[in-house]
Amino acid sequence: MFKSKSISSFIFLSELDKLEDLYIEQEEHNEKSLLSWEVFLESNTEGFTDEEIYEFVEWYSADYLKYSNDYPQVIRKTIFLQTYFSFEGYLNNLCSDYKKKLDTDLDYKDMRGQGIERAKLYLTKVCNVTIPFLTDEWKLIKSYNMLRNALVHNNSIIDKSNLKTIPKGVALNSYSEEKISTNYYLELEKEFLDDAFLTYRAFSIIIEQQ
Repeated sequence: MFKSKSISSFIFLSELDKLEDLYIEQEEHNEKSLLSWEVFLESNTEGFTDEEIYEFVEWYSADYLKYSNDYPQVIRKTIFLQTYFSFEGYLNNLCSDYKKKLDTDLDYKDMRGQGIERAKLYLTKVCNVTIPFLTDEWKLIKSYNMLRNALVHNNSIIDKSNLKTIPKGVALNSYSEEKISTNYYLELEKEFLDDAFLTYRAFSIIIEQQ
């Protein structure tokens, strides 16, 4: 874990460590389950013709899809949302830390907006913390905000035209049958979470140096 300068940072990074450990454990468990299914397929189709194997796979396709796609998506989306909520809480806690340090009556909750944008507004305008919000890490985190909104409010459907930066490991699958549509179904690949953990930690280091 990266060294932290504030209690808020220490708590946030500790939460990230736990979430990452849980994520790795769940991915490994699912991969073992998928391997077990493949062994089951091989042992039960020995001597089958190609057509018979195809029919067997079709019969058990729901089980295969669970381990190859459904469960990984549930794991990744759930862990991603929790990391995002933890980061939002971290920014809010930093705002409260600065409020005490500056001895001001103005609270981040008094600012317009909500979520990470409200915290950013408080930190930049009231606390003069600006450099972290000019970084590539912040650009990625703003994209995470769009992904979060799509997952929470729109059943994983995202308007690609609103996504200025597409993070590594984000898969956008055509959702609408219309030829001209900017709506896509959002899925997360394994590398997305790996990169997100690195991004949050890097941003924490930058903002703690202010």
